[in-house]
Amino acid sequence: MNNRPGIDSTFLLIAKRWKPEDCLDSTSFVNQQFAIELQKSGFSVVSTVLEATDEDVTDAQKQNITLILPKPKSRSYKIEKKDYLMYPDRYYRRLKELKKYMNVSFIVGHVNEKGYDTVEEACIIRDRYFKHAALVIFIHHISDAKNFGRNNVIGEQDILQFAEESVLVLVVGHNLNSYYLGRFENPIILYLPTPDERYLVSSVKPRPVSANIEILSVVDLSNKISLEYCTHIAQAMGNVTSYFASMYQKCPIWKLCHKNEEDVGRFDRDLFHKCKAVENLKKVDYYYDGDMNNLLTIFMQSTLLIDTSTDVFSLTGLNAIAAGLPVLFNENSSIANFLKSDCFMELYSGDILVKLAVNETFDVAAKKWAEIVTKCVVDRDSKFLRASELKEGLLKSIEEGSIETSHQEIITWLKMKAAESI
Repeated sequence: MNNRPGIDSTFLLIAKRWKPEDCLDSTSFVNQQFAIELQKSGFSVVSTVLEATDEDVTDAQKQNITLILPKPKSRSYKIEKKDYLMYPDRYYRRLKELKKYMNVSFIVGHVNEKGYDTVEEACIIRDRYFKHAALVIFIHHISDAKNFGRNNVIGEQDILQFAEESVLVLVVGHNLNSYYLGRFENPIILYLPTPDERYLVSSVKPRPVSANIEILSVVDLSNKISLEYCTHIAQAMGNVTSYFASMYQKCPIWKLCHKNEEDVGRFDRDLFHKCKAVENLKKVDYYYDGDMNNLLTIFMQSTLLIDTSTDVFSLTGLNAIAAGLPVLFNENSSIANFLKSDCFMELYSGDILVKLAVNETFDVAAKKWAEIVTKCVVDRDSKFLRASELKEGLLKSIEEGSIETSHQEIITWLKMKAAESI
């Protein structure tokens, strides 16, 4: 019996990795989740990847999902990854095979702030091989007009044009939903990610009294907005250190996790220019490879996570909640608006949101962060209890709250659309 929503309805997802490269790789994270959700709902699912390990291929096969791998390089065939858009038939030799035995009804592309955009590739592959397939796009961020024209970055007008060509636009997080709602005629649906399973089955515990108090931030220092927020946090942590030095014997350490050493020098120079309390700051730079298991280990060693995300939905913050680690968010961030909108989590999220005006001055913002960080560290046992309650709320949201509602609305719409092609 064929339990698929349409006649051999197949989704072709255009992605660059099967598993996320790191915790900031929202494109791969969402693509993988979406692929699994589609397959469980009865659709056939195929996904392109630029590279994959044997473990990736096996993992996808366990989910009944096919990965289309690039053609191996040879002396007579040389092509860079960045050029594969121009030669999809050479790079993905199985595309022609796919056309022969599968009815690709939908092609999915992504628009991501880091330039990991695949929506252009999705359009080219559709036009060359699957002209009757419907385009679905994920939008992961609000385009910065200053980035328009930069290599690998899609500008605002491009996003709107792709949205007009799509049968469905999926926006990741409430801030994007509010920003793009009503800006194009085609349907737009909010997509809320589910945290990584490894974090859901883990439980961060309060550290012993003798252990260091580590305040964690996981950041992309190449991102201008993240960099700006980090200077606020640095000033705040300098003030927190000064307070603890006068009141307690042990001072908190600010553990700044990032991947690129080249960005650190620029950030440190910026700190000395902007932060009055930087001389009191106890900052530890931690370079990590982005592996999700390594990040979980870092969570286990931490007292608190300060999340610096804004419009982009914070997967780091979501996974911290899933693991039971106390976390602070900017009240204007996308994940904060998610917490406030979910009936299972709004009861526990009020005291973890830092209320900042949109144009808050540097000193005022740093003072607000310092006050709430200090309170969290002093009352860290009660904050861990609160974090466990928030985790329970998140689990309920996945089962029957806004996350489940988001996924069901999307699947219902796609099944209806697929049925129209019968």
